[in-house]
Amino acid sequence: MDVETHTIPEPFEIVTLPHLRQQAASVLIEHGCSILELPERCIITLPAGTTRQEIIPRTRCQRYRLTLPDGYQLTQICPRRETEFSDLYLNAPALDGQT
Repeated sequence: MDVETHTIPEPFEIVTLPHLRQQAASVLIEHGCSILELPERCIITLPAGTTRQEIIPRTRCQRYRLTLPDGYQLTQICPRRETEFSDLYLNAPALDGQT
């Protein structure tokens, strides 16, 4: 039984991270994101049409499923006391090479 549920999708545009690995940046750009790298942070602008759904049940961190217009999904983890930065997890490619 799948216990993971989601809230209603809502439009979503920007993620702020403390840093971003080059390999992850390449994947995000490939899926239509734009990236602004500053010395103290990395700002990712997601393509128009991206949605965000909270993953329930809640844990110590708020978890969201981000779905880009091309169907690619990311997971965003937001520590409850952190108001500025979050973690972003890219989906691993499937064994057959599809994402």
